[in-house]
Amino acid sequence: MNFFEHQELARRNTRVLVLLYALAVAAVVAAVTLVVAGAYLYARSGDPRMPATLAAVPPALWWGAALGTLGVILAVSVAQILRLGAGGEAVARMAGAREVPPETRDPLERRLLNVVEEMAIAAGVRVPRVYVMPGEAGINAFAAGFEAARGLCTMLVAPDVPPNHGSVLVMYEGNRYVVDASILHSEPLRLDPDAPSVIMHPAWGVQCEKRDGQWYIRWRSMFSSDGLDCRFEAMSVSRDTFRERYEAARAWGPFNYELHFRLIRGEAIVGAARGERVEFDCSGACVRTPLDDAERRRFLIEDLGIHEAIVQRLPADTPTPPPPWSRTAQSQQR
Repeated sequence: MNFFEHQELARRNTRVLVLLYALAVAAVVAAVTLVVAGAYLYARSGDPRMPATLAAVPPALWWGAALGTLGVILAVSVAQILRLGAGGEAVARMAGAREVPPETRDPLERRLLNVVEEMAIAAGVRVPRVYVMPGEAGINAFAAGFEAARGLCTMLVAPDVPPNHGSVLVMYEGNRYVVDASILHSEPLRLDPDAPSVIMHPAWGVQCEKRDGQWYIRWRSMFSSDGLDCRFEAMSVSRDTFRERYEAARAWGPFNYELHFRLIRGEAIVGAARGERVEFDCSGACVRTPLDDAERRRFLIEDLGIHEAIVQRLPADTPTPPPPWSRTAQSQQR
């Protein structure tokens, strides 16, 4: 079962649960309203003018009981949603779990922390907080939420180029996925160390493999229709390291000088790069058409739908210079 089949199954189950929840709410509202109506009739049973039928209950009482019950249910539901929105730690606390402190001296808890830490290191994700449920016999373990990490990558546009691209990796149901809008379209890429990681499509297909302990993703850039390799240097880096590499890439980067824009259109990709209109059609063929400044503005506004105010602020393309550390750049400086 692939990612989208899992996703569709989860959506189907969610729809069923939502329907059952709505039916349960309706049943509770109806039951409480009937109890209130019965209490009203019982309180008026001594009045000979009051018939002992539901028709004798004032409409305002029906509406008040129903809306009041519904309001309480919605208020409690919103409060629970907000609590769950705090993440897996909130779920653990709601389940009666307690956190295992990193400095624990209990040998069993120490062993548990060591196992979790080893699994996190092997998976390339940060070590999560660990909770235990004392006395719980029905649950061996559970994971709440998902882990997202900043990935450090290099677009291999030149030899010896330093990291110049940031990506996002997500752990979901024990699988790691690349979620990168720069190189992927429509679906995340699962990194499977035991099988080829491929997204098949003539226009935007990608291939991924692990070589010498590092992941390489080959994708179709507007710059290079034959494919461009993106190498993962680290599967998880801190925010400070990510920001440091981002600032370092300001000096030179493959996307710093010329517009690079692409958009899915049906089964094709259309975009702009290096002063050209670029299209990968449904068969995978690449068609390039030169664009001058006026044609580029028209193409971005009329064909790609970018707001005119944004297009007017875009600088003109500047040919990408050779990397400052390259022999070409150094020879030019002499």
